[in-house]
Amino acid sequence: MGIERMHSANYFRKRAALFRAKAGNAKRASTKGALREAAKNYADLARRAEQIQTTRR
Repeated sequence: MGIERMHSANYFRKRAALFRAKAGNAKRASTKGALREAAKNYADLARRAEQIQTTRR
């Protein structure tokens, strides 16, 4: 069972937005890149969680 089954798509979207905001406030390029990558991963999880919810209906 993957993590995308444990939380809603909305949960992951909020986490992605949080990490994008943190990236916007980061000063170092490497930190910004890492935070943006984390945001991208959360956005991907949101899409997967949404797909799971759609197929269950």
